[in-house]
Amino acid sequence: MIIHRYVFIACVFMGLWGCSSNEQRVKKELEFATQQVNNGITQLKQHLQAGRVRNAKLLKVYADSIKKNHPEYREIANLLAQDATVSGPIISALEQRLNDAKKQIPNAVRFPDKTRQLGQELNAIHAAADIQNFNLALTDPINVLADMSGGKLSRLSTAGTSADTSITAPVGSELIGNPNYGQWQTNSSGDTFWEWYGKYALISSLFDLASSGSFSGWSSNRRNSYYHDYGRDYYSSPSQKSNYQQAETRVKKQFSQQGKKFESPYARSKSTINSGKKDSVFKTPNKFKSSFSNSSKYANQPGKVQGQSNSAYNYRSKKTNSRSFGFGGK
Repeated sequence: MIIHRYVFIACVFMGLWGCSSNEQRVKKELEFATQQVNNGITQLKQHLQAGRVRNAKLLKVYADSIKKNHPEYREIANLLAQDATVSGPIISALEQRLNDAKKQIPNAVRFPDKTRQLGQELNAIHAAADIQNFNLALTDPINVLADMSGGKLSRLSTAGTSADTSITAPVGSELIGNPNYGQWQTNSSGDTFWEWYGKYALISSLFDLASSGSFSGWSSNRRNSYYHDYGRDYYSSPSQKSNYQQAETRVKKQFSQQGKKFESPYARSKSTINSGKKDSVFKTPNKFKSSFSNSSKYANQPGKVQGQSNSAYNYRSKKTNSRSFGFGGK
């Protein structure tokens, strides 16, 4: 079991918040936090470029195998292989979220709730940039390539359990709902469906994902995935979380109007893993304590490739940045 150290944004008491000097103090702390999160992303990119992230290397190996043995899937293999690069959609999304967070600082320092929300977002980005979490996030595109191989390439487990074979679903269906590859949309008839970004639509056309692409079809037969079962709080921006929540609310209302029972695709008990208490060198005042800091959801454990160790990366730095973000820190 891996226990991660995460960054926490501290908040001051409500009575002091209105003072301009305290706003300046909060501003400095948030600016320091964004710099530390940026350092985390930079470190992750360095590990990727140095070939130290195990699943990044495995993703490239799988993609090369697909291109050689299934040339009809070459374009999709190339797209998914980009996830293992510093310019891929996962890293790019983290950098964009950090830039958005920086822009929110001037307004956030004026309101405790906004500061707390911004702190939670910075915590999430910091966790997503963790090398071990990123390593596990690559499980999903690797498994899509494994399915494309027709069984010649082994699927990975999502978090330390045996590889999921309990649900028969079309190739690529575990990427539905992941904002790195598309978004939920509603058509003129009120139906909610998954719209793939750009060339990712090839996945749907080649593997007949039309029925699985509807929210109701996907949610009732969702396959296990790292993103959905463990990492969605880390790898989703606030707006992406809102997009999903709105989609679920619409579908739930439709089901109710039709007299049907709707169950959230995240109602499964295995969506929560208790990884133990996360260490922090700073205790946020209870009144403004981040809900993210208490959550044991979506914590991550290393997976296996049918008996092989799925360690997060091949190199462990002698220096780890475990400093928490709090007032009074250096």
